[in-house]
Amino acid sequence: MSGYVFVSYSSADRPYVERLARHLIGAGVPTWYDHQLATGDRWQHVLQNRIRSCTAVIVVMTPEADESVWIERELNLAEQLGKPVFPLLLRGRPMFRLNNLHFENVTDGSLPEGRLISTLLAVVDEPASPAAAGGLTFTAVDRGRSELTRLDSIRGAAFAPDRPELAVANSRFGLLLWTGKDWATPTRLHYNEPDRQSGGIYPPEQATAVAYSEAGRWLAFASTKQSDRNTAAKATVWDARRTRPVRNIEFDGAATSVAVTEQGDRVILAGIGEDGHGRADVVSIATGARQATVRHGPHVAHVESVPGRSHFLTLADDGTAALWRTETGRRAATFDQSPLRGVAADPAGNWLVTGDAQGRCTVRTIDTNTQQATFSHGSPITSVTAPAAPTAKDWIITTGGHRAAIWQAATGALLADLPLPQPADAATLSPDGTLLVIRAADELRFWHISVSA
Repeated sequence: MSGYVFVSYSSADRPYVERLARHLIGAGVPTWYDHQLATGDRWQHVLQNRIRSCTAVIVVMTPEADESVWIERELNLAEQLGKPVFPLLLRGRPMFRLNNLHFENVTDGSLPEGRLISTLLAVVDEPASPAAAGGLTFTAVDRGRSELTRLDSIRGAAFAPDRPELAVANSRFGLLLWTGKDWATPTRLHYNEPDRQSGGIYPPEQATAVAYSEAGRWLAFASTKQSDRNTAAKATVWDARRTRPVRNIEFDGAATSVAVTEQGDRVILAGIGEDGHGRADVVSIATGARQATVRHGPHVAHVESVPGRSHFLTLADDGTAALWRTETGRRAATFDQSPLRGVAADPAGNWLVTGDAQGRCTVRTIDTNTQQATFSHGSPITSVTAPAAPTAKDWIITTGGHRAAIWQAATGALLADLPLPQPADAATLSPDGTLLVIRAADELRFWHISVSA
């Protein structure tokens, strides 16, 4: 399915709409309503983009809805765009402006069945027109039943910076590697060996993350290794061009994230230490020597190197982020203004962006910690990304809820809004800036990008 249904309703009817949305999603109809939007100017922009991108509109008719200025604006835009409108009468009388349309009577609190569900399924299954904003056009790519999209338990995905290659960390199968331009058929696979004690079902290592070095020589793969004696966080560094492992790094605990420093000489393995606290180790790839260990929060959920600097970032599950000196492991800055759920560094090393549990994102300079821009994603952040592609150097990609969005870092302006049928976990952009991959728990969704003048 390529589309979704937008629900227009009065806030007085939210309990019914929440039931309606669960019912429609359960019937296979992707559905969006404004249950997690932040207030302010961005709220209006998100609603506009959601209506522009949807394939149909359901309006819940009640006396409150009939008096709502916002519902009138939403219906005006939907009609201007030629979106099919499906009214549901929950209370009162049908809205005068919709009296030419057949409506479902749900005044007893019932939920639509039968013909309306079949109609909605047919509507959202029609090919969607490309989403366009800010000079960007995003076209969904149907991956069909390729091995790449139907993997379960995807924990991380990363493009090689210098060639068409995509690495995927999968907690069931391990490190999977695809090359080529269609991404449909794997050319090399690196599986974990099944655990004999579990009947060959579960691997002894649960993959958690994957990352390339900036030049593409090294591929770091993080996993949690289990045995009868202990549980260990492990990172395996591969020579990505020769596809052979060159270094294994471990500490007692569990792994959550991995990064390679900009210089390509160190790997940073992050997770939970044996003492139950967040930990990140900086280790030389050449010698295997541990050069620094930092402690941060109950556990470190994410780590990444800061380009152009001898620093790295960590994000802990207590909602704080920290900037560290790679050489010494000394903390250079802490970011804890609100419970954070994502952090990323500018490819040039000038600024960083944080995203929080309320969907707010803040761009600030690294040197002076000066706020540069703010914007709202509209739902709790699951990830923020600052891609390195030449055409995307001023982009920030956010995910959260049934949405991914692209913003301009300098101003916080919304460039593109991508509605999704499943909640998004993270996003990654190809090095040429033409392919965006959105990661959910059990699949990867692909979008081709074109940039107009």
